[in-house]
Amino acid sequence: GTDRVDQFSSERASESPGDLVHLAFQVESLDDTIASLNAKGVKVTDGPTTTSSGSRFIFIDAPDGYEVELIERPAGVKIV
Repeated sequence: GTDRVDQFSSERASESPGDLVHLAFQVESLDDTIASLNAKGVKVTDGPTTTSSGSRFIFIDAPDGYEVELIERPAGVKIV
């Protein structure tokens, strides 16, 4: 099978002056995403972490030293 991101948001990437720090993508199920990443040998570098709103997120490393944040938001929580 082919994995794909069915739903993602265009959250603004966190930036420091002139440098991209990380990108963030919303996933349907963080647990399923972690299992899929583990099966492919992709290491979770931070998390999972749960926020006060109930959102959960992890980070993985991308090429060139960038980080990718994968976040699951509970129903009804909007991106601010």
